Amino acid sequence: MSLAPGICLVTGATWFVGSAVARALLLKGNQVRVLARPGGDRRNLGGLSVEISEGAMEDAPSLARAVAGCRYLFHVAADYRLWVPDPAAMFRANVDGTRELMQAALTAGVEGIVYRRRRRRNADRIPARLASTPTGNSTTARWCCQPAPPSCASQK
Repeated sequence: MSLAPGICLVTGATWFVGSAVARALLLKGNQVRVLARPGGDRRNLGGLSVEISEGAMEDAPSLARAVAGCRYLFHVAADYRLWVPDPAAMFRANVDGTRELMQAALTAGVEGIVYRRRRRRNADRIPARLASTPTGNSTTARWCCQPAPPSCASQK
């Protein structure tokens, strides 16, 4: 599947899955912007022609800056540790951060979202559906944060 021209924001691109998403988008000729923590390890971005937007899932203004001007969002970032001394921090990144990112994308007029959700703690607290209003370019985006049905797991 090819995408119409536009900037693709990829969250989590400094990690394994996110960098693979960024590479796949670049191979298809897409323009890619990635959200990366200031001072974070960026080795997985080595050699990739991407625009870096510094920020974090816990920083709503940085999310708004990252998604501004983007046509597509590939949200792959997640704090997936099995145990943390402060569960509230994980909640802020995974749940509140995702909510803020989706709201920023809606405000920015993003037309398409791919959201990879980890089935871990707090997964039940992410909104089941956020529906947008028209974005000004006659596109009404639908944001579905529900897991794919089991039948999709076997599709290639």
